[in-house]
Amino acid sequence: MRNKKSTYEAYSIDEYVKYIGDIQKEALKENDGQMNDGQVPEILWFRGIDYSEHPLIPSLFRDSDLMKSTGAEGANRYETLKYAEDMRTQHYIAKNYHLYNKLPSSRIEWLEVMQHHEAKTRVMDWSESAMHSLIFAVEPFLDRKSTPQMRKCQFPCVWLLKPTRLNRGVMLYLSSEEDLINKVLTTMRPSFIDKASIKKKIKGFMDMLNGSDGFKNIEHLKYIFNLSTINDEINQLSGNLVNAIKNNEYPALFFVLKKIYSDGLPLNDRKLPPLAIIQPYHTERIRSQRGVFTVFPNYIDGDGDSQLRDLGFEPNAMQYNNIAKDCIKKIKIMDPERIAFELLSIGMNRSSLYPEFPVISAEMESHKIY
Repeated sequence: MRNKKSTYEAYSIDEYVKYIGDIQKEALKENDGQMNDGQVPEILWFRGIDYSEHPLIPSLFRDSDLMKSTGAEGANRYETLKYAEDMRTQHYIAKNYHLYNKLPSSRIEWLEVMQHHEAKTRVMDWSESAMHSLIFAVEPFLDRKSTPQMRKCQFPCVWLLKPTRLNRGVMLYLSSEEDLINKVLTTMRPSFIDKASIKKKIKGFMDMLNGSDGFKNIEHLKYIFNLSTINDEINQLSGNLVNAIKNNEYPALFFVLKKIYSDGLPLNDRKLPPLAIIQPYHTERIRSQRGVFTVFPNYIDGDGDSQLRDLGFEPNAMQYNNIAKDCIKKIKIMDPERIAFELLSIGMNRSSLYPEFPVISAEMESHKIY
């Protein structure tokens, strides 16, 4: 099989859009072997960043004080990261509880909101909009605060993610990892449940997802999960969860996803990739940015990981995960100043991302390229 192109270089918006079309054509050919009339495009998510060599990791894993080699190793580092997440969440909820008409109902929902307001979490935000993500990538060229020297050091890019393929990879991995499923089920109460029966139901549900032709009309939906809804439903079932699973009233797979991705069950290796999720729009900012997310498991560091980081290699990054790396592409923005000008010319600016009074005021004063 020929090697598929993973990186593109765009010098204009036209080229940027063209490459997205090329990636779509490649995806459609992978699905059916040929292009057909009336085909629905594959879902793509986008993440614009101002430096193309940054690893695809969430902000919590970019905390150098927590991840540096002189710090805790292995399980101790996991405990350090978990504590850092716990304390941030507790303080964020305490200071912002009164601001929400409808409060987030679960840990993962709070992490989503925190991520969009610059707190460090294991959630990484993406957008369903290619243009919004392009604005993120070239934001230093739209921002009056950035100096010419700062902009000369910017090498932006937009990452593209195929979320349904990523999550299908998660399902296939979980269906073959009995030890991990056993680890999750040990957290289920009562502890004397028939684990073999539940594992059979998990595998049956995933086989249905992966093999059924009955999902043709919702092919674009079936692998994208809302962890907030899953949390709420499991909390409502409470002591009746096991019976609901036994009676096929609730998929046991959802409990597995909750424990690994929402609750952050620690994992001894990095074979399982992040999960692509949708979440409620709790703020106008998230809605405007058309925010979607990948949530990372809590990985326990292995031997040698500190040395890898000292060499500039981040082992938690998506591009190094065997499942995730086949679901992502990168478009490097080679002439960000030109593309920023083109974005302004078609009415796309920072207020498209941040619909707030100070940003809109700033846009009135700085509608130009510096």
